[in-house]
Amino acid sequence: MTDTLHTIETLKDQARRLRKSLAEAGRPMGHSQALEAIAHQHGFKDWNTICAMASNAPPIAPVYVGEAVRGTYLGQPFTGRVLVCTSCRPMTGSG
Repeated sequence: MTDTLHTIETLKDQARRLRKSLAEAGRPMGHSQALEAIAHQHGFKDWNTICAMASNAPPIAPVYVGEAVRGTYLGQPFTGRVLVCTSCRPMTGSG
């Protein structure tokens, strides 16, 4: 199994890209076969198992436009401010 658990949407996206790549190579694959292949690639028995594990993963902390952020990237510390989000959650509360 992998150390980092992906979201269900990320896993489904991986399956879509796998299907597209195989179709372009003339080797079409069904959607459920692709989901199973992604589960196996991540070390899980089947799609249902990885889906259950991903559903139980803690939610990703929300980030908002204008918010100050800091962390590490490629082992280097950074600070910055969020300028754009491709998928933002609505802001709740007063802060």
